[in-house]
Amino acid sequence: MSREYISDIFNGNELHYAASWQWVRSDFADDFHALLDSGAFTPGEGSEVIWRTRHKYTLKITAPSGRVVAFKHYDQLRGLRKFVASPTFKEAVNYQQLTSLGLPMAQLLAVGDERSCFTQKSSFLITEFAQGFLDGRDFYPGARLENERALLAEFTRRNFELLAVLHDAGICHRGFTPANELWKKKVSLDEAGNQLDIVWIDVSSCRRESDGALQKEIPDDFVNFLRFFDFTIDECRTFVQAYCNAAKVKRFEFDALVAEVDRRLAARKEREG
Repeated sequence: MSREYISDIFNGNELHYAASWQWVRSDFADDFHALLDSGAFTPGEGSEVIWRTRHKYTLKITAPSGRVVAFKHYDQLRGLRKFVASPTFKEAVNYQQLTSLGLPMAQLLAVGDERSCFTQKSSFLITEFAQGFLDGRDFYPGARLENERALLAEFTRRNFELLAVLHDAGICHRGFTPANELWKKKVSLDEAGNQLDIVWIDVSSCRRESDGALQKEIPDDFVNFLRFFDFTIDECRTFVQAYCNAAKVKRFEFDALVAEVDRRLAARKEREG
C-alpha cells in the first residue's frame, strides 16, 4: 500500500526510502485514481505511446475529465542503491523548483515510487500534456519549418533569455536541446512583440552547482542547443547577447562567452563528423 500525499504543491518531503509513496496534485486526484483503477498507466491499454526504451516509457493519456497528461514510467530500478532518490523524484523536484523561478514549465501533476524494504522497483511522473505545442526539432535543417527563420530566431532568443534565469539561480540544465523546449504561435502578439508561447519539458538533468562548476558548464548548455542548427556567427552572437542582457548574475563577459561557446561548438561538430 502506497503512502499517498495530496496537496497543491510538491515539496519533496513526500519521499520515503523504505516503502512505496506517491504525491498527487489536489485538482488531479480524482482523475489519477480513476486512471489507476482503469489500468490506463499500462502500455497497450489504449493510451498512446509517445516514447519507449527498454526500461522506460511515456504515454499520452486522456483522463476522465478530458485533461490530457503525459505519464513517464521507469521500471527495473532494482540496481539502484537503497537510499538514492529515483529519477522521477529528482525530476519532480526540478519541475517544482523551476516553476517557482517563473520558468514556463509543464504543470507537475503526480510522482511516486514503488519500493519494498528500501529497494526501488519502479517510479513514475505525470505532467500536463502541452496540447497544441510543437518542439524545436521542427526548425532543424531539412525539417518542415526550416525556412521559418523569424520563428526560429524568436524561439532561440526567448529560450536563451529563460536559460539566463536558470543560471542566475545557480542551476545548469545539461539537457538544453530543442526537443525539450516547446512552442506554439500566440493568437496575437504580446506587449513585447513576441508571437510564441514557450513551455519547457524534461528537466531531469538539471542540477544546482557551485559557482565554479557552473562557470565551467554554462557554455555546454548553449552548445547542446546550437549544435542542431546552422546559424551564422552573427546570429549566434545576437542570441548570446540576448542571454547576457537577461542575466542578472554576470558570470561571463560577452566576448569571452561567445568565444568559449564557439570553441566548444566547433569541437562538438568535429567529433560528430
